Amino acid sequence: MTSHTHKVRFANSFLQCTLRLDLFLAVLFLFASSGNDAFADSTRAPMRPDDNWAFGGEGMFGGFVTDVAFSPTYSTDHTLFAATDGTGVFKSDDSGTTWTASSNSFPGSYVAVLAFSPDYANDRTVFAGAVDAFYAGVHKSTDGGATWQRMNTGLGDWHIYALAVSPAYATDRTLFAGTWGTGVFKSTDRGATWMASSSGLGDLFAVALAISPDFATDHTLFVGTHNGLYKSTDGGGSWKLLSNSPSGNVTALAISPSFSTDHTLFVGTWQQGLSKSSDGGSNWSAINGDLTGSHIFDLALSPDYALDKTLFVVADEVYRSTDGGSGWEKLSDVLAPHTARSVAVSPAFSADHTVILGLAGGGTFKSTNSGNTWVMRSQRMTNVNVRDVAVSPDFVHDQTLFAAAENLGVFISKNGGARWSRASTGIDDLALSAVVISSAYPTDRTLFVATVGGGVFKSTDAASSWQAVNNGLNNTNVRSLAISPDYTAEPVLVAGVDGGVYLSSDGGASWGLVDGELNGQRVFALAFSPAFAVDDTIFAVALRQGVFKSTDGGASWTASNTGLTNMTVSAIRISQAFASDHTLFIATNGGGVFKSTDAGASWQPANEGILNTYLTDLALSPNYPADGSLFVSSSRAQLSTNRGASWTSLGWPQPGGHYLSGLAVLPGDPPRLLVATGSQSLWFYDGTIDFVSEYLYLPLVHRKGAGGTTQRGR
Repeated sequence: MTSHTHKVRFANSFLQCTLRLDLFLAVLFLFASSGNDAFADSTRAPMRPDDNWAFGGEGMFGGFVTDVAFSPTYSTDHTLFAATDGTGVFKSDDSGTTWTASSNSFPGSYVAVLAFSPDYANDRTVFAGAVDAFYAGVHKSTDGGATWQRMNTGLGDWHIYALAVSPAYATDRTLFAGTWGTGVFKSTDRGATWMASSSGLGDLFAVALAISPDFATDHTLFVGTHNGLYKSTDGGGSWKLLSNSPSGNVTALAISPSFSTDHTLFVGTWQQGLSKSSDGGSNWSAINGDLTGSHIFDLALSPDYALDKTLFVVADEVYRSTDGGSGWEKLSDVLAPHTARSVAVSPAFSADHTVILGLAGGGTFKSTNSGNTWVMRSQRMTNVNVRDVAVSPDFVHDQTLFAAAENLGVFISKNGGARWSRASTGIDDLALSAVVISSAYPTDRTLFVATVGGGVFKSTDAASSWQAVNNGLNNTNVRSLAISPDYTAEPVLVAGVDGGVYLSSDGGASWGLVDGELNGQRVFALAFSPAFAVDDTIFAVALRQGVFKSTDGGASWTASNTGLTNMTVSAIRISQAFASDHTLFIATNGGGVFKSTDAGASWQPANEGILNTYLTDLALSPNYPADGSLFVSSSRAQLSTNRGASWTSLGWPQPGGHYLSGLAVLPGDPPRLLVATGSQSLWFYDGTIDFVSEYLYLPLVHRKGAGGTTQRGR
């Protein structure tokens, strides 16, 4: 988008938090609220990827795009930039068809906003505002995104949610930054230094900026805050609250390209929808009309607004108006199951009719007919949030894997993760939390996925199609899902929900709520005993309540927390030889690893060498009884080859060192570690691991919600 209409949406980050309603974010909430950095080592510098890791998400493209910006000379250079929520910045030189990572100096960053220099054709300058812990602040590139420099002198490492570049930047060298909690900052030397520019602001959460296209003469700009809209007519020297403007959280601003004559400004809010002013902000009128919902995420005007009166709005749906906001047409039906969170209009819109949407999980969608139709354009955009991975029980032969990607559905790989393809037909409104696979998959082709809000889906054709299986499942916020280790003989499933555990003993055809001590608890991890057919044992993890155990197939539960000094458990894994060694492990957030060798009766810490005790997952080697190897994840992966007695670091696969969301160990000679990330797809560890040479495959308890519980009427 052009610099004078540039804006950012606080609501993007807010909604992102509300969408990820699985185990990981439940735990993240606990530690964010207590002031702990649960997924980063506080003593280290920003991470760079380790050479022993190889990207494993080929074909798995998309992700959460927070902002999109067109080059001012898009009609000739075909350049776009996209900001993401954990993979920094991507660039496209072919009108958005393919993307490449651009943010080499802040590679794992959550970037909230982008802004081009109006003189980009000559100065090749683009700015990015980052909001994560390691790279917060303003970043600048003067070579079209090839390299970036952090430009925080006088600004500090504050989270940047808004940027506005003067239309006369080539001569006045001026730009503004809106920060989270410290107001507006101004630079008059192309970002080299900054000074506070917040005099008169009653709210220092500056989350949206709009600058007049005639800023060189009228010195006018606007800032949206949590508590209303402010205007400056002296270049940011002072601000005045526009008392008649919409109150509450301002989330988006857009100013008419002909502001000097039409004095038109639009403001989007989090609660009151969309409003318009035709007198420079003195008076306002609501223009919500046919818009559904009151939450505005983004808005953008045609560069020829004076003639075509066209604007686009991202609310609960995507809308277009061709009469200045008097009437609205919904455009987003074709986006399902994806939802948009940002929008940008080509500077050559009158000729090319191009609009780009940034999606909450699906990458970017493009229209070349003013929004009438849309096509996904996310090739090579690797900002994918993988929530879970399931491994075929015959992986050594069929090389089959399944991955559940947030807001992108299920992906399948039939070549050991070398290439993935989408396999989500029949699954709508995706918010996936788990995927589990039948132990008889080579013959029954059966697997299940859990969703937050949509319940459980089943496929009996190797993910070619999916059907909902929610009969009796009265709570469809499924946080965890587990499948019996002998599904053919006992087609038992258990689902952890916001209120307890549901059981199905007929392959998902029907479900019943298990009565007992887990009622009312949020159950987000489950694990069957590998000998479940004999011992009827199931373990469950409840939010803030630690571990529970059932020895009667889920009919009754008792707390199993003796010796456990941290009750925020993130994963539970059981030895394949549990019937004889009685061993299981848990990963916690803040307490590291605990081990039990008496079937959960007591726990002992197992943290010698653990570098970060805020753990997200734990996985055992497929041949743990023989090789004693297991892995944990946080912001890095760590390995123990002596049954948890000590740990060594395997480094981190993704730039920036952001959290790893899960682990899977693939059968083979030797086994291979596959890591799921919260923002950068999948990675393989290809360094040397000293497993035992003789390989024996035993069925894995499924990660991140493996295992079951519930009344089976045995």
